[in-house]
Amino acid sequence: MTLTPTRLSALALAGILSACTGGTDKDTVDTDTDSGTDTEDTSTCKSGVNKVSPKDKAPDAFVRQRFAVTFKADEKATATFKIVAGDSTETDVKNVTWDDSGKNVYFDPASDLAPTTAYTLKITYSCGEFTSTFTTSDVGTPLADANTLKDVPYVLDLSTLNVIEPAGVGGILSGLLSDLGGQTIAIVANEVDTGANTLKFYGGLIEATITDGAVTAATQPCEATFAFDQAVTFDNPFFEFSGNELALSVAGFTVTLGSINLSGAFNPAGDKMVGVTLAGDIDVRDLGDVLGELVDGGDPQAACDLLVTFGVSCTACSDNQNFCLSLVATDITAYAATDLDMKEITEADVTNECKPPAM
Repeated sequence: MTLTPTRLSALALAGILSACTGGTDKDTVDTDTDSGTDTEDTSTCKSGVNKVSPKDKAPDAFVRQRFAVTFKADEKATATFKIVAGDSTETDVKNVTWDDSGKNVYFDPASDLAPTTAYTLKITYSCGEFTSTFTTSDVGTPLADANTLKDVPYVLDLSTLNVIEPAGVGGILSGLLSDLGGQTIAIVANEVDTGANTLKFYGGLIEATITDGAVTAATQPCEATFAFDQAVTFDNPFFEFSGNELALSVAGFTVTLGSINLSGAFNPAGDKMVGVTLAGDIDVRDLGDVLGELVDGGDPQAACDLLVTFGVSCTACSDNQNFCLSLVATDITAYAATDLDMKEITEADVTNECKPPAM
């Protein structure tokens, strides 16, 4: 597969963060086909719960799950939320975020949920109460030996992306994503400091095949890797990185993500990352050839104008020009590629076609 600058710029957009906007929205399950329990009087009520995430009866929700609910009508002024364990212990919610329509809301548990525990999400709104049940996975249990994480490549499964922001943009770049084939990003912890509770990450382009939750084939092309500019906080098994920016540079193309945050957790076996969330700001002026796939001439203003038709507005960048997008994707899973000997690659290495130094 030829890695052209256009394809790589698409990956820079799609595989790191802006895939959040480009992939098919992995919207939550429609409650018309997924049970849940609603006490509304359907003969008079004009609202209702259309979708919930995690879906009803989900067996493997993340203990730091980002919840999403879609209503049939504006419920911003009326809806409240509780997460209740089987022993009736209630957990409040925080970081409640509504979209402009008042129909879509996102929130986090106020404190970590317990692993392998059954919960009920209780939603009180204008028509009554809706409940949905789920069970958390075993992720949240610390790894017995965190040092086993060192130098293991974790391959992002882009099919697990769940778009949170900006709402309504899913599908714009779906053609670009499908054209990427097996191309994705792998993240490696090349330093593990259990005393300081930190990790050091780098990442790079990977060609991989993921089958039934496992990496069955993976190769690293001769493309420059990218470094995270600060240490990653590690509270076994949880990790979080916050930085001013992350620059991905491939085939002479660079996209810079500002105010970036990456978080998630390793499962107890250490063979996957779960609940990974990617967030950041991206300047559409950096997207180069990608914009040419979306609008004639690759004009960033035309791209921003196009996004307005999906209810999304470009906001001010650091130079106060309105060409930036705030992007958030959740529920990403990354699988360990233990047979892949991934290396850090510099631009000089690429110039030398990644050949070993002459003796």
